[in-house]
Amino acid sequence: MIVKLKNALGFLAVLAAFSLAAGTARAHVLQGPHILDLAVKAIVKPVGLVVQQQTRVAGEPGGEDAGNLTEETLWFSFPGKLRAETVEGTPRTIRVWSGNRFAGVEDGVLVSSTPSRADLYTAPLLFRNRESLRHHLEANGVDVTLSSIQRYGDAVCYVVGDVKNGRASTFWVDKETFFPVKYISFDNGRRVEIRYQNWSKVSRTWYPMEISILVDDLPVSVVNVISFELESGFSASLFDVDHLLNTYPESPGDESSQEPGRADDLESLDPESNLLRQE
Repeated sequence: MIVKLKNALGFLAVLAAFSLAAGTARAHVLQGPHILDLAVKAIVKPVGLVVQQQTRVAGEPGGEDAGNLTEETLWFSFPGKLRAETVEGTPRTIRVWSGNRFAGVEDGVLVSSTPSRADLYTAPLLFRNRESLRHHLEANGVDVTLSSIQRYGDAVCYVVGDVKNGRASTFWVDKETFFPVKYISFDNGRRVEIRYQNWSKVSRTWYPMEISILVDDLPVSVVNVISFELESGFSASLFDVDHLLNTYPESPGDESSQEPGRADDLESLDPESNLLRQE
């Protein structure tokens, strides 16, 4: 009887130890909003940024062409304002974000009042406070109430979102640095994955020097940053969405310019031909 009692107590002690260990492990998985807060603090919000970059679009599969190359300048004015414009001498495209408003112009024509799904790569770079980043992620299907620890290559990451659901959007940050490393979203049945690599620092501000965009696991675009520098005192006209909307004619038949709340973003992405339109 005494032996049985000791065995029972021993079993309960082992069970309690396992329960305590499991509880401790769960306690070390930070909550989603806390992860977002640490991520935006890690990359630091300056007053403004100017970024020079090249975007290479993948060529046809098996083709010798290395792909089309677009050079752009990006102006970030925090919080929440961004202008991306192709450099002089190339087909002109302009994309302007100001708060929750957007306008896209191509070759002198207003082509959209909603950003493309391909433009999601700018989100962690533009929304450098927890609430605005959280709002953006929630609007794009990330359940910020869920978080976990996952391995990504050689890195261990905190993941915000439902990783158990293979069709759910997720946001990944490095567990040690808290720099964003991956952003996965879904739209119209397609999986868009954005990877952030080679984070570099100017003063106290960090920025990824390489950004890759994949659709359904096929690479469609790579952004290589040539340089970035801190700057402020931008003219308000740089981020004047109304000016673009009132100045440029609408593209005939472009439904997205007629319906600001609608975003058929992935119509511009064609993983079968590995092409990504820069709209």
